[in-house]
Amino acid sequence: MDNRESPVMQIFKHLKTLFITFVITFFVLVCAYSVFEKRDVDTDRASLARENEIFISGQKRLINNELSERVSDLLYLAENAIFKNYINSNGDEKDVENEWLLFASKMKKYDQIRYIDAKGYERIRINFKDGRAAIVDHRSLQNKSDRQYFTDTIRLNDRNIYRSSLDLNVENGKIENPAKPTLRFGLPVFNQEGIKSGVVIFNYYGRYVIDNIKRANQDSNYMQLVNQNGYWLAGPDANDEWIFMYPDKEQKTFANKFPDEWLRIKTEKNGQFFSPMGLFTFRMLEPDVEARTKLIGTPDEDIAIKGADGAWFLISLVPANVVPYANNENGYLVGLKRLFVLPSLLLALILTAGIFTILLLLYHAENEKLKEIAMHDPMTGCLTRRAGTKIMENTIRNAERNQKPLSMLLLDIDHFKRVNDNWGHLVGDKVLKRVAKVVRAEVRDKDSVIRTGGEEFVVLLPDTDAKNAVLIAERLRTVLEKISHPSVGKVTASFGVAEKRKEDNRLNWYKRVDDALYHAKETGRNRVFNADDLDKALPVATVQIEWKNEWESGNQEIDKQHRELVNFGNQLIFDVFSEEAKEKIEPKLDEFLNHVVYHFNSEEKILNCTKFTGTKEHSEAHKLIIADALRMKEAYLSGKLKPSAFFSFIFDDFIIGHMLKEDIKFFPFVQDNA
Repeated sequence: MDNRESPVMQIFKHLKTLFITFVITFFVLVCAYSVFEKRDVDTDRASLARENEIFISGQKRLINNELSERVSDLLYLAENAIFKNYINSNGDEKDVENEWLLFASKMKKYDQIRYIDAKGYERIRINFKDGRAAIVDHRSLQNKSDRQYFTDTIRLNDRNIYRSSLDLNVENGKIENPAKPTLRFGLPVFNQEGIKSGVVIFNYYGRYVIDNIKRANQDSNYMQLVNQNGYWLAGPDANDEWIFMYPDKEQKTFANKFPDEWLRIKTEKNGQFFSPMGLFTFRMLEPDVEARTKLIGTPDEDIAIKGADGAWFLISLVPANVVPYANNENGYLVGLKRLFVLPSLLLALILTAGIFTILLLLYHAENEKLKEIAMHDPMTGCLTRRAGTKIMENTIRNAERNQKPLSMLLLDIDHFKRVNDNWGHLVGDKVLKRVAKVVRAEVRDKDSVIRTGGEEFVVLLPDTDAKNAVLIAERLRTVLEKISHPSVGKVTASFGVAEKRKEDNRLNWYKRVDDALYHAKETGRNRVFNADDLDKALPVATVQIEWKNEWESGNQEIDKQHRELVNFGNQLIFDVFSEEAKEKIEPKLDEFLNHVVYHFNSEEKILNCTKFTGTKEHSEAHKLIIADALRMKEAYLSGKLKPSAFFSFIFDDFIIGHMLKEDIKFFPFVQDNA
């Protein structure tokens, strides 16, 4: 297999990459826009909150001024000299009427101004109607002794003011039409002997409070006045105002429309919050407290006001359906909603994501092309040695994880040097190309063909044991020997085959297949040889290690121990290849390992007394050899390790790999310590 996918799979892969890249890019752009918009949303919300705080504070001051001025007006009417002379029987009633007439005409805020004696009879009344004030004829004056505003006021002590609830004026048992919001203020008056002579009462046009609130309303917010029971006194819909005065109407109230918000407003009294319904900014108004504002610090500071109702609530509502960010939704979500109501911006993000995706895909395609060139040998189309190494490592991991067999073929074109020498490199290159093409065509899609150098190729065979790998190699060998190449004629190839063993790493495995290929070459070429058969092919006499003078370090103790280990290893190898019973070999293995450990410890002590700087690394190498030796021992005793592999460990890892490659590094430092 050359790891190149079919055209259909490549198209599918590119479309999948295109879609995923577009989705991710669009998602990132949307998130970035949402983050950007959240900053705007937070800024807009903070600005909106500040504006409404200022807005409602100004409205509260206006209402405070209106109420406190009414108290001042009431005290003026009751305490001016003309009226005082009148109740003390020293003045003319006409003078009071004219004074009050002038006051009502100037103020234009009082529907009625009256003096009612202690028995409840009206003595003086000024009406204001159609923009004009008028004195009511004595014959039209009435007895008001049964009216609540009179009874509540007449029983007050001196310096106490009565305030009615804010409601609609009722005449002759019926609510006036058009409705007339009214607020009554009353004050008991006393003559110079201290006797209560009656009360001064006026009806204040409550519309001055209501109209101030309604004038403050804008397109984006609604200023509202609500009484202590949640009824609208001034609201966004005039039909829902004063409902408590009309028992037969549907009881639409602020409290019913905004139950959660109303509960919070009543609890907190003053504050501001966002809810799903909008931004609520609110202030509790205590009319009796607000009306005394201007009395603070004056001689009238001791005056008390007795109201007929409790608190009012001044509420500014910015509805969420009017201002989209006036709610308690997550700022990122509000930003996203803004995006999806702006088609042009949404389209721009989609186009941006699309353009970026196309550019990225073009870059990816070019990168894949370069990677393909880098991974494959330009002459044969096979994987390069470097790419093949990575694929081999991945294939090994997959086989080990899935516990599947894995085999390797190593093939070499026989007498290829003759081809180059006799017909030239151009002809030789054509032979290489054709051999590679045949091999790639004959193996499975999941197999990998790697050119390791020159005329040598590796074929990785996943899910294939040694027996089937030999069959595949034999089929390849047969196909190749039947091909006739121009000028050259027939060319054959030799094959080595090795199934990966559990204890093999990549290098050990490759060495085994290389040894098998070497054996195939040495025994006649144009043949397949299985690495497992090497054990049978090696006679005992060929695996003995002979000590050489160049192995001597110059330190007598180290050289003595090295010779002993070589001799001990030779005897152990002989026993292993002689197929001596494993129960007899096991104690010899233990003794050999004990000798190795003793030698390593002794060697490290000697090195610690020298100027050799690599003692620490050398000691770590000793530990790795001991660990490998123990693993090899267990594998051999359990039948998982063949004698040839054991010999390879003693010769390659210990004698060649350590004594001749590692120990030689300290030879110059131990000669003086002999």
